[in-house]
Amino acid sequence: MIMLYKPKSLINGYKLGLEREGQYVAVPQKMVLQHPLSIVYNGETMDIDKNTPILKEISFQDKFGRGKYKLLYYLWQPVDNLFGIK
Repeated sequence: MIMLYKPKSLINGYKLGLEREGQYVAVPQKMVLQHPLSIVYNGETMDIDKNTPILKEISFQDKFGRGKYKLLYYLWQPVDNLFGIK
């Protein structure tokens, strides 16, 4: 089963302290570990699973005091762009 994930925005690489330019998508770790994801942003789609390279991981404290959660950051590579189609 593939799950659908719609992020509110993409993140610039410089904000993450990454030297690679480009846009990145943040995904909660628990979503990636459970099922492959199809990420949809502005009508473009990117598929990720547990084998997709993670470029950065950041742990955060939950703002309601329920513990920590981890976000995994992936380079945004929509399927259309992988084949040079725009």
